[in-house]
Amino acid sequence: MKVTGIVCEYNPFHSGHKYMIDQIKTQYPSDYIIAIMSGNYVQRGVPAFMDKYTRANIALNMGVDLVIELPVVYATSSSEVFASAAVNILNKTGIVTDIVFGSECNDIDLLTVFAYILAMEPDNFKLMLKDSLKAGMSYGSAKYCALIRYISETDTSILAALTGLLPESIESTLSKYTIGQLEDIVASPNNNLGIEYVKALYQCNSKITPYTLKRINSDYHDNDNIHASYSATALRKAINDGYFDGMDNEYLRKVYEEDFNKTYPISVDDFSTVLGSRLVENNNFSKYYGITESFSNKIVNNLYSYDGFSRFTDMLKTKEIAHSAIYRGLLHILLDIKNDDVTEYINGGYCDYVRILGFTKRGSSLISNIQKNMTTIVNPKKDEDSLSPLYRKMYFSGMYADNLYRMIQMNKFGNEIPNEYTRKCLIV
Repeated sequence: MKVTGIVCEYNPFHSGHKYMIDQIKTQYPSDYIIAIMSGNYVQRGVPAFMDKYTRANIALNMGVDLVIELPVVYATSSSEVFASAAVNILNKTGIVTDIVFGSECNDIDLLTVFAYILAMEPDNFKLMLKDSLKAGMSYGSAKYCALIRYISETDTSILAALTGLLPESIESTLSKYTIGQLEDIVASPNNNLGIEYVKALYQCNSKITPYTLKRINSDYHDNDNIHASYSATALRKAINDGYFDGMDNEYLRKVYEEDFNKTYPISVDDFSTVLGSRLVENNNFSKYYGITESFSNKIVNNLYSYDGFSRFTDMLKTKEIAHSAIYRGLLHILLDIKNDDVTEYINGGYCDYVRILGFTKRGSSLISNIQKNMTTIVNPKKDEDSLSPLYRKMYFSGMYADNLYRMIQMNKFGNEIPNEYTRKCLIV
């Protein structure tokens, strides 16, 4: 049985996502497609534009057979932890044979070379990384700066010995690009994620085979209505502008228009009051995931200038920390996600359960196979007592986050929305 995994957010689902699903079915024919999807909060450190059930339902109607939720502690982490957690969970299902992801470069051989170097961390690379960090770069920028420098200054034979790939294969791959082009490649967000997926597969000794597809028609950050069919950023803007007619998928246009101002859009500033109350309860924030001592001090020093989630994020911005990292840190304060807890979860193996959001009738056959490999498939209330103590804590962290999201939804739109215990798993 051939089962392809997709790591996704679908925030929101657009025509580029549909194109990817269709291409998987034609280029890498699979019996089933499993999506592991961020829940009600996403990797940029903000609440999802639409709730997880709306997005999962769309995915199932667009060709995915089963949707698994990526736990919130990982869905709101750095790209490295986000990718590692998703890959580890897909691997633990025991049924995924391939993973397909979109990338700007569409070169799996190049991404594999990058990934293996980052996984191996040779001594010279570590020295170059230290140099970049001393120059004041954020960790993410420093890592990729060191990566390009290491490749440019290292013999092909050494790279081959390090990665286990053939020298002629590496030479052929690298000869296609200038150093400037390599720098552009690692600066692109989906290439970054692709590198992290391949690295995670290597680190967990997975037999899952990675493939990549070229992202089409728009860049990751395209921000105009013209690109709304292929960019999540542009689609969010188009919907907020009330621009639905430009969507080239009739099903998506109908769903988004019907649910608009009923259950979505949700924005980070809808959580401003709750975050403000959490901030004034503390005077040291370094215990929260992703917040350093200096980051904590900056929050404390600016606390009485707080006037909203997004404006406070802008106020805290420095060249040493990425905007998204600030959002993630503040979100972890909001959701009470602590450093020590996440470290424990990762060291424990990322997760020993899956939470299925929905499946198609044909996809239902996958569930019994997953049950043979995972400790628990969680149905709220029914299976909570069977969780291990460590991951029970992580599970209820997610339940708290979901309940907060639901309360914000109901307060904003005045509609009754089922809670996690009364809502049924989606079947399409």
